[in-house]
Amino acid sequence: MDKSVICEALYALPGNIVEKRRKGIAIPLAAAFVGAAVLAAVAVMAGKSVSSDLVSVLAVFGAAMVIGGIAVTLVRIIGKGGDPYLRASGKRLDVAELAFDRTRMSEVLDKIDRGDVDALLKMEESSVASLVVVVYRSHDGLFAACQPFEYAELEYRPLRGLKVFEK
Repeated sequence: MDKSVICEALYALPGNIVEKRRKGIAIPLAAAFVGAAVLAAVAVMAGKSVSSDLVSVLAVFGAAMVIGGIAVTLVRIIGKGGDPYLRASGKRLDVAELAFDRTRMSEVLDKIDRGDVDALLKMEESSVASLVVVVYRSHDGLFAACQPFEYAELEYRPLRGLKVFEK
């Protein structure tokens, strides 16, 4: 079950209603700046009568924040990743993986065929994921796309193609 294939199918929908966007860089940049501020505070505290253990812990924390913030920022700028966003609302689509028992296959497929995603989301899930439905849905519920998969021979195989519903 490759979600990137589902996302590519969403991006190829007529009218470009779903687009690929990257996550913002404000939070990782803020983390890097906080880390730099902690390192600056450590440099000031190093000569004072402060516990060397505290200085060491703060130095490691500050360095980790700087390195982590810069790394995540670079990945978000340079990386090929992205999330599906609904163009009309500008909001990211929620994704859910619903796991059901194989005995409920006809019921699940019937709900998908009817486009009743709300009823599908309300169904009781199983702890054994022999049937999985991947659902991408807008926050307001006006757009939904789902695809069912069946676990067979050590992999998830699609039972049907991607089904898109708009209200």
